[in-house]
Amino acid sequence: MRELGFSYQDVLKEGTDLLYVETGCRHYAPARFDDILNVHTTLAKIGNSSLTFKFSIYKQPEDELVATGHIVAVNVDQATRRPAPVPEALREAVARYEG
Repeated sequence: MRELGFSYQDVLKEGTDLLYVETGCRHYAPARFDDILNVHTTLAKIGNSSLTFKFSIYKQPEDELVATGHIVAVNVDQATRRPAPVPEALREAVARYEG
């Protein structure tokens, strides 16, 4: 999210936090300690209170696809831990980035 111009610290400043509620990963090839991996992440969907991130992991230098997956995070109020709307500033940052 930092690449979008809206960091995790910005989420916290909004009085909210992100909780991971779902993850999934499909493995295609092995990766070992000391392998150099590039992780490509996209914000695939913004719901009312949720964000869905998709990722692909590539081993270098061959650029071999190692895994793909997703993470669903729910934006919650810091005090109540109940779902809260995704901050408008984050929605605007995504719109500017996707331009």
